[in-house]
Amino acid sequence: EWVDERLTWNPQDYNNLSRIRIPCQKLWLPDIVLYNSADDYKTDYMQSKAMVQFNGNVFWPPPAKLRSTCKIDITYFPFDDQSCTMKFGSWTYDGWQVNVIKRLVKKKRQFSTLHSGLASID
Repeated sequence: EWVDERLTWNPQDYNNLSRIRIPCQKLWLPDIVLYNSADDYKTDYMQSKAMVQFNGNVFWPPPAKLRSTCKIDITYFPFDDQSCTMKFGSWTYDGWQVNVIKRLVKKKRQFSTLHSGLASID
């Protein structure tokens, strides 16, 4: 989510239209990637629509399926707990230009391990 001052308008001038959806290919998008991805970097997941509000606020929730590398400590298996870090950032913008912050999530994520060794997120 970010603000683009070029995408502002007065809703009264457009029949009180305060929000529109725009194909993301028509907008500037941050090149945020998962640095510790277990897969090749692809941009297929970026083909979605962004919601733009009259004040220039852009909300772009790209649908994505991400796989991350994770160090596993099985010393106390099957009673072990694992903690994995997913590191996101931009390839071309530094922290002064794009500030990646975590959105608040109300629902706690539940993980369950499948027989294949993959983890399922509910």
